[in-house]
Amino acid sequence: WHNECLLGLNKSGKELNLLRQNTWAFSDEHAAMAGTACDYFTQDNAHDAADKNIPLLFISFPSEKDPNWNNHPERRDKSTVAIITFAKWKWFESWDNQPLKRRGDDYDRAKKLIGQKMIDQTCRLYPQIEECIDYVDIGTPVTNSHYISSTKGEIYGLDHNVDSLMHRQMRHCAQRRISLDCT
Repeated sequence: WHNECLLGLNKSGKELNLLRQNTWAFSDEHAAMAGTACDYFTQDNAHDAADKNIPLLFISFPSEKDPNWNNHPERRDKSTVAIITFAKWKWFESWDNQPLKRRGDDYDRAKKLIGQKMIDQTCRLYPQIEECIDYVDIGTPVTNSHYISSTKGEIYGLDHNVDSLMHRQMRHCAQRRISLDCT
């Protein structure tokens, strides 16, 4: 389960010295080793989790990877950031059946708290973007569930656990792949 935060920046990637790369950022070496046992994941709700450091962020600059970005006049002197992190379904599941854009103040607050934490931690790594943010869109597992009909908000629509990998067809594909010479 994931939270996503998409940022629009009012300066070009060149001006901000953004690179065509992905960054996997651990908040510290202990978070990397603790996995889901770290403070962030042991919280019962998103409000409490937002008080903790997010242990892992995936940060990317999609505008820097798009060779046609500057071919669109409205995109010149602008850039984008995509930030993804893990979240627990139970933090948001009570809003799963609520109408889009009308899930209430508590949902909006929880979403914004986690999103702002993601932005703050990203700005510590890339301080040059902090004053250039002019668009923010935050998604939660409930967002994923709504837009891509994923089970419990998985970002790619498939629960990535041992059980899903042991499904008969996937096991067959895995056995077939293992038997191929991939050297």
